[in-house]
Amino acid sequence: AACACRELLEEAGVETFELELGTVTNAVSSRIGAPPGEDFHYLCVFLRCSIAEEPRYLEPDRATEWEWHPWDDLPSPLDARLGQLKRSGFNPFISSGSSL
Repeated sequence: AACACRELLEEAGVETFELELGTVTNAVSSRIGAPPGEDFHYLCVFLRCSIAEEPRYLEPDRATEWEWHPWDDLPSPLDARLGQLKRSGFNPFISSGSSL
């Protein structure tokens, strides 16, 4: 949890509060004979928090831009991990009550 808070401060300039566990997903993609790097197995921990300020774009060398989209209208195609999270029915805007 502390690492996630540090990363948000470093990458977006925001301090977090009310940090809680959102959910955990197990994302696997494996194909026999797949080229190196095309198969993966990720255990993804999604955290939810509140912030008191608008995030800032502090690492332009790591991405060209940020985009904000409504949860019910995300662009396609989604990253495999985010797609799995979305298909699971998880809603990042409903508190789980699992404070960290």
